[in-house]
Amino acid sequence: MHDPHRRAHPGIAEDYTAAFLCMAYLLLFMSLITIWGLWGYPVALLICTGLHAALTRWQAVRARADD
Repeated sequence: MHDPHRRAHPGIAEDYTAAFLCMAYLLLFMSLITIWGLWGYPVALLICTGLHAALTRWQAVRARADD
């Protein structure tokens, strides 16, 4: 199907990385506040510690894969 109104190359897509990171931070922040309110600070702290450990491990695995 040939559409004469559609260009052959649509061009470069916009970069939404910053918007995604801001929204991800906002969702994480709201989730941790909700967890803190429901189950207390120690549970929220354990979740933060687990996320930090997971991200650190993921960074190490990606660095090893890039070598």
